[in-house]
Amino acid sequence: MTLLVVHSQDHLMNAITFRDLEGEMVDLYEKLYAIGSLKTESWRGAVVANVCAIVAFLIWYPFMKRFDLKTYKKKQSKTLTLN
Repeated sequence: MTLLVVHSQDHLMNAITFRDLEGEMVDLYEKLYAIGSLKTESWRGAVVANVCAIVAFLIWYPFMKRFDLKTYKKKQSKTLTLN
């Protein structure tokens, strides 16, 4: 078996896995929609979803900024040691 065959088989298996996962997600969404978990039929549902997204962003933003700063400093120190 050549490396090219192994690499192509890896891509094929990833594509098959993604297709199966996509099918499962669509089935789950359809089931949730059918029982009414995702169907509010009201503007209030959109407001609640947006408020939840904003709150999640505000909670996670400091952690993301700290991680970004940490990786930036690491990259800068790596660049300085190479020069």
